[in-house]
Amino acid sequence: MHAHLPNAHSLAGLLSKVTGTPALATIHSRYLSMRDFEVHKLTQTHIQVVAKTGYFHALSLGIPPRKLRFIANGVDTEIFCPTGKTAHLHSIIGIAPETPLVGYIGRLSPEKGPEVFVQVAS
Repeated sequence: MHAHLPNAHSLAGLLSKVTGTPALATIHSRYLSMRDFEVHKLTQTHIQVVAKTGYFHALSLGIPPRKLRFIANGVDTEIFCPTGKTAHLHSIIGIAPETPLVGYIGRLSPEKGPEVFVQVAS
């Protein structure tokens, strides 16, 4: 079973114990929540993290390396690479082509740090 987020991890951990089916929880933050940690301790789920700090945090909590895996989020820059600059987006929103544009795609939640984006963009 593969779970995301603490509620799903809790359910997967319980079902794993009941059915004998291994469970994997993917942690999408920079740290392991205490709930995820407690589910792991009780049910011995496997933990996969997408942030290197999450990996080291899990190790520091005592999660054995055999139950832990780091798989970085990322983009294949060979496939997804910038091409020449165009004014396509500028024309869609009706602004001059020389006007700088910056954007944010993500959930507006504390762990995503949207306020950091606003500070950097300004």
